[in-house]
Amino acid sequence: MSGTSTDDVPTHDLAPERARRDSGVPAVLTFLIADVRGYTRFAQEHGDEEAGRLAADFATLVRETVVAGGGELIELRGDEALCFFGSARQAVTTAVDLQMAFRRESDGGTTFPLPIGAGLDAGEAVPIEGGYRGGALNTAARLCSIARPGETLATDTVVSLARRLEGIRYVPRRSVRLKGLDKPIRVIEVAPEAGLPPLPADPSTRRPKVTRRRLTVAALLVAALAGALAFALVRSNRSDALSRVEPNSIAAIDGDTADVSAQVKLESAPTAIATGGGSVWVANELAGTVSRLNPTSNLVHTTSVDGHLGGIAYGARSVWVTKSDARALVQINPRTSEVVQNIPVGNAPGAVAVGPDAVWVANTVDGTVSRVGLAGGSVTDTIAVGPNPAGLAVARDGVWVAIQSTGSAVRIDPRARAVVKTVYVGNGPTGIAVGGGNVWVANTRDGTVSRIDPTTNRMTATLRVGRNPSALAATPQGVWVANGGEDTIKRVDSRSAEVDRTVTLGSRPSGIALSGGTVYAAAVVPLEGHRGGVLKVTSEPSECRCADPIFALGPNVTDFGVASLVYDGLVAYRRVGGSAGAELVPDLAGSLPTSTDDGRTYSVQLRDGIRFSYGTPVRAADFRASVERDLAVNPFSAFQGVVGAAHCSAKACDLSRGIEVDDAKRTIIIHLSRADPDFIYKLALPEAAMLPARKAPWTKHAHSIPRHWSVPRRIFSPRP
Repeated sequence: MSGTSTDDVPTHDLAPERARRDSGVPAVLTFLIADVRGYTRFAQEHGDEEAGRLAADFATLVRETVVAGGGELIELRGDEALCFFGSARQAVTTAVDLQMAFRRESDGGTTFPLPIGAGLDAGEAVPIEGGYRGGALNTAARLCSIARPGETLATDTVVSLARRLEGIRYVPRRSVRLKGLDKPIRVIEVAPEAGLPPLPADPSTRRPKVTRRRLTVAALLVAALAGALAFALVRSNRSDALSRVEPNSIAAIDGDTADVSAQVKLESAPTAIATGGGSVWVANELAGTVSRLNPTSNLVHTTSVDGHLGGIAYGARSVWVTKSDARALVQINPRTSEVVQNIPVGNAPGAVAVGPDAVWVANTVDGTVSRVGLAGGSVTDTIAVGPNPAGLAVARDGVWVAIQSTGSAVRIDPRARAVVKTVYVGNGPTGIAVGGGNVWVANTRDGTVSRIDPTTNRMTATLRVGRNPSALAATPQGVWVANGGEDTIKRVDSRSAEVDRTVTLGSRPSGIALSGGTVYAAAVVPLEGHRGGVLKVTSEPSECRCADPIFALGPNVTDFGVASLVYDGLVAYRRVGGSAGAELVPDLAGSLPTSTDDGRTYSVQLRDGIRFSYGTPVRAADFRASVERDLAVNPFSAFQGVVGAAHCSAKACDLSRGIEVDDAKRTIIIHLSRADPDFIYKLALPEAAMLPARKAPWTKHAHSIPRHWSVPRRIFSPRP
């Protein structure tokens, strides 16, 4: 114990605080947070078994000391402990006792091998299931994080409540700024007047006594190591050394030589990857797990997150991963690999990035970005950015977002919390990264990477890098690009904007991240495989009107399903499971339509060489005729906003002013009477399907459908 006996401090019964916690009534409490310093390195050097024993000893010492001091241990996170007290005086005394306990010799003559740091703050806290939430708890955690080994830091609130305690001294420290707090706070070190015993010696610096025999053994080991190293160097120079990365693996690539130096097999398919805290973190979407790879030992630890995962990022001493099916951002403690909390965000959250004071999440379906404050742990702002935000990157000048459906990158001002600039890049931008004073964007459908100068907000270069580039990781020297269509990773030089390194994996890279001079790539099964064939669909007997796409939105759900399989329009939704199925992609169009004139004009070009099933080429005029037919026979048409649509009837419909077409150039320009942000989604409805143009009267029958299509030959008469 410290120089102060617990008899000198008034006892405080915690029963009322426990009763308030059970009833949900807020209470004024003092929080003590302590954690072990150097635990991660200890685990790497001594192994998980020794680290587990160390964590168990830490828990025992904390529990015994806190309970004896009149407090309660409410949570253990591996090497971190969260405690609360009803009395600030007891909390201060116990904090000093803790420092003494971790430096005192046990009955076996040993001391705890690592020092601890601790933080104290007091204030009103709101009870939640299994613990508390409040500003005092957050401040105590921040003080714990900045405390030096063997040091306890407290706020002046705690010291004011505790007042003078015999045997304990308060050492004022200069004010500090803590994350989440607007103003600096005054920090005071709490220590015993008699001083603390010396800190334990760093286990990594301890050396055994050197004897002649040990020197001989060491010499032999050095010689053996030199031989092994020589063998390794020779092997790494062989052309077939690690020439292929297996699917469902993490590959380590030397950034200088572009050689694959190692690979680690995973139990499931990795879909996103990040680095931080001395580890590599991988999101496995379908398995609903996060894998933690130790680059030194190549050991993998897996945490279940229970859901379809999207993006992953490391920052603010936490791992952040999105759950697309649960509309949640998950925070994981990197020390324990345990889930800390699930934070509600938007629909189908995907990409995630961490800034100085917030976590940013792209909500794919909503077309928004959520800002989650690090201080409060909840969404503070929701910013509309455009349909299908696919990538996020935090820079000094703001947060950059790749907008897949509009072919653009937008910049969010973190202070204004609004979009302040839009830069049009390429077709289908997905990955985005910041490095070397530039913003880099991967345009998946173009096979290009665009370089943006953030000072002028202009695109300064576009480089073709391969097929389906989707993920980026940037350094000051260049940007690494994962090309999923050709199973390669390439590096683009920052200055020349030319590819100067290429790594062939043999498996499809699904994510890429950097740590020091090493590039880590997540690899999955390549896209190669069988395509084509016959699909047979069976269903319950129904009055199917699915031969005509106009009626596919009727009460019979079978109609919609069959129509979506048979007909094609300019755009469609991705035919994949999960939240990715909500993404719009080009179908008969070469790229997604672009919007101009404040959203009143949409332009698009048909793909070259497409034909109807019986061989007739698909023309731009077919689209206008299909829309005219829909407006003439469908009173609930989604195209009521097209210029000229108001004059359409069952006898005639002329949209020559509303839809300009050029068959030679395959271009279509659609004019709307007013802006409609949902129009691009209406183009994915079955009634927007392309049918061959016919000159038959509207009231006689609908345009004929090619007889070779797998639909009934009988054509339904239009509605009266």
